[in-house]
Amino acid sequence: MITGSFGWSSIVCLVLWVSSCKARLQGTGTGSTSRDTDSSFDFDFYVLAMSYQPEFCYKHRSSDWHGCEHPDDFWKADLTLHGLWPERKDGSWPSTCSNEQFDDDTLKLPGVAERIYHDWPNVRGDDDDSFWSHEWSKHGTCSGLSQGDYFRAALDSFVPTPAIVGEAYGDTLSRSDLLEAYGGSEQVVLVCDGKSSKTQYLTEVRFCVGMEAGTSKPSGRIDCPSVVLSESSCVSDRIAISKFPGDDALIAGAPREEQHSLRISTL
Repeated sequence: MITGSFGWSSIVCLVLWVSSCKARLQGTGTGSTSRDTDSSFDFDFYVLAMSYQPEFCYKHRSSDWHGCEHPDDFWKADLTLHGLWPERKDGSWPSTCSNEQFDDDTLKLPGVAERIYHDWPNVRGDDDDSFWSHEWSKHGTCSGLSQGDYFRAALDSFVPTPAIVGEAYGDTLSRSDLLEAYGGSEQVVLVCDGKSSKTQYLTEVRFCVGMEAGTSKPSGRIDCPSVVLSESSCVSDRIAISKFPGDDALIAGAPREEQHSLRISTL
């Protein structure tokens, strides 16, 4: 029997103290910002979303955003990252899984700094981190990855844009040709602005990305389940590829359908 001042309460405190130290060293304590990539996730795959910036800028043409007024030429022919989103097979997805705040020093890390402003731009301006902060808070916190690993994983998952998109800048292209260029209808979701009865404008392309066994680390593209494929909204036989608003200065302010017809006639 244990007697004296060193009683059972002291032993309990000692055990709790040891457990706390162990958790902190392993990065699993409540005070740690690191993540265990083998267990801290509750999803089945990722959706990789890539945006077509000319169309995004058209929708926000009344905003004085630096990236829209002075776009990188790369963005005219190539889609850029929107986000890497954890997804479940039943069509649901986790969101905002912790209150860990975005650390803008992440943008300076090796593997991130040299690519993010080119491949994952914020057209509002490089000094505005609200876009990346939003993607981390809503999606990254559910990935089971640290901030650095999450942003590197998204950048590593970047899918090159088929040449036919750049060739159709300001024109239209065949929906079936675009699907084929991306690997087939099972591997890609095309998202468009505009009703199917009128001109549809490409705004985003989404892919599904698998995970390494037992971890939440992305492993490469996979076929998308039907629940994701059903999100495709480009149903017209031909899809319009917008120009940046500044490339059509003479027709700025024209109605959407007139804008498109004028774009085509000026090629």
